[in-house]
Amino acid sequence: MARPVLARPKVITQLDGTIWGPKNCAFATAASLAFAASGGKVRVTPIQMRRRAGDTVWVDNAKQEDVDRLGPANIKDQKRAILNPRTVQEFADVGLRPPRMRNLGSARPKDVRSYLARGATVSVAIGYHVINEQAPNASGQRDFRTKLADGHSVRLQGLFHADKTPVKRGELWDQQNFTYMVDPLANGRVRDGRRVAWGPQFLPLRIVFAAAAAVPINGGTRMLGEGQVLAMAVFPSRPLQDDHDGQDDHDDEPSAACAGVEQQRDAALSRVADLEDVIRAVRAEALEATGELAKVVDAASVKLDDVDGTAPGGDEQDGSDSLNEGGESLVPDPPTSVDTQILAEAKEPTGPNV
Repeated sequence: MARPVLARPKVITQLDGTIWGPKNCAFATAASLAFAASGGKVRVTPIQMRRRAGDTVWVDNAKQEDVDRLGPANIKDQKRAILNPRTVQEFADVGLRPPRMRNLGSARPKDVRSYLARGATVSVAIGYHVINEQAPNASGQRDFRTKLADGHSVRLQGLFHADKTPVKRGELWDQQNFTYMVDPLANGRVRDGRRVAWGPQFLPLRIVFAAAAAVPINGGTRMLGEGQVLAMAVFPSRPLQDDHDGQDDHDDEPSAACAGVEQQRDAALSRVADLEDVIRAVRAEALEATGELAKVVDAASVKLDDVDGTAPGGDEQDGSDSLNEGGESLVPDPPTSVDTQILAEAKEPTGPNV
């Protein structure tokens, strides 16, 4: 059986005329995720998705104060709406399992890129002012640009070179990779005498990741930060009666039993990367310390070599000045062959290869 694939990118607009519309980007994206994962067979409205996410984001007969209070949502709300029994039943009605989803939390850009290359669609939170500044022709709302008050939800689909040829798995990182950004604001409406973007927008990943780093968090008190992306990966749904023969790459579509193992693997790889950073830092410190030790040993050697019985001013010392009251010499003995050997070994420290 052919491997399941995502539906062609399609915008499901959040601006549906309801009171929730201006605040409903997360659930418009959730509806778009379900559409893509089902190959276009499951069609749920943003309002239905919001209602299915539960009472933390929904109230019947909402008033504006309810929208202001409950409007903002997040990736966990999206996942809860897609896994709601009614949504799961809609997948079953068209012969599909619900999609496998992975909340990546605060992920690294290269991890998001990897999921795109593996055929997933990815929900991403962004700061919209970056789109307006760096890709205004892709904007669904030109005046949506107030920093720390411009959080927005979009989804990404596909990974391409500039000529729109797909990037293969395993290819090295390339900042000129592109993706389709499916923005629920990009509905082609006319706003302030100008038509906004319509449909999925083909954008460089560097712009998308810059926007992801600028998403406001902690109640709009700061931005997420460079090198971080709030994301959730969603894979294409498989048939209920899946005759998967095991010939496909199992890493693309691990079973539910393997999902925990793969999560542990991802966490382990992340820890390994962190450990490599620590090792590099320790190595640098060790090399610096070794250099300082060599300088100290060299200085000590010079001082010992200079002890030849002359005064600091260059005059010869008489015997009385070089003896203490007991008649013992105050001048150190010249280094013996054993001392020389110890100094030679100290100049070339041994130990772990750092």
